[in-house]
Amino acid sequence: MSDSYKYQPPASEDADIKKMKMYLLIFFSSVFSLVLLIIIFAPTLAKIVPFSAEKQFVKPYEVLSSKYLSDDVIQNETSEYLIKRVNILLKNAQIDPKFIISVHLIDSKEVNAFATLGGHIFVFQGLIDKLEHAESKTSLDMVLAHEISHVINRDAIAGMGRGLAIQLIFSFIANDYSRISTLSDLTSQLSLHFYSRDQELEADKTALNILKATHSNIEGYDLFFQEMKNDTESTADIDDEITGWFSTHPEIDERLEQLKELE
Repeated sequence: MSDSYKYQPPASEDADIKKMKMYLLIFFSSVFSLVLLIIIFAPTLAKIVPFSAEKQFVKPYEVLSSKYLSDDVIQNETSEYLIKRVNILLKNAQIDPKFIISVHLIDSKEVNAFATLGGHIFVFQGLIDKLEHAESKTSLDMVLAHEISHVINRDAIAGMGRGLAIQLIFSFIANDYSRISTLSDLTSQLSLHFYSRDQELEADKTALNILKATHSNIEGYDLFFQEMKNDTESTADIDDEITGWFSTHPEIDERLEQLKELE
């Protein structure tokens, strides 16, 4: 047999290989398109998921959170006051009672507050300290109403769906799917409090409506936002406590401008 001889697959085998490649291309294109649609339409799809299902999903991680965050969660007159204010806002704005919201006061100097899965709102002591000298009570209510809005707008579960879809794409590119189902990744999704520009603007809009349903005069509602803006403009090196707010609530100038238009 000549050394130059090369195996030539039958024509039928070559056609089968081409067909398999075509099917694989169609399959992966369909998966990619599906993931892309989830990323784009996550806010709409989130509203389809019942809030009760979201609460049920997050229940196992609530146990973990209560265990590992027990030293950081404060239960005092301030935490009771926060719960009272949230309940008043929910009642006056006639929010659907299916949205059961829990408020947690965190022992941290960070000036921040955020909402996450299952109707959990975390308020940091640093934010309370920041508002102690505020002349208007509507300022704290505005912050709480904003986080309530994230819950009722289903922003947390939309963010989780979008995050998992993006993670799936990167795992596919890296050919490593081991991290998708790990506990650390799931719990990081549960603590997700980074929302898109549109989600933040919509939450501000909803929050203003909640505020108007509670207060006949909402003057001073934006004092906290103005103070945070002034701090960044007057301080060259912003404290870590202050940057916490802006890392989760960006575009403050645009948001203040929109709020003025909606008053």
